[in-house]
Amino acid sequence: MAKILISDRTHPLAEKLARLLREEGHEVLLNPKEISSPEEIRELIREGGVPDLLILSEYSSLRET
Repeated sequence: MAKILISDRTHPLAEKLARLLREEGHEVLLNPKEISSPEEIRELIREGGVPDLLILSEYSSLRET
């Protein structure tokens, strides 16, 4: 199955989505905060490997508007 990275664990649906994807057999990584720079993406890849799918939730940015 796929390795999936969700960019922002603070999004209210991130945990539910992760649970559903895991139930389907996927490996899901939840980043603890919103990704705000290319360096943060590189750091995540160094730590967890290259994901097959990246889900950018950007919840923190949406709350500020």
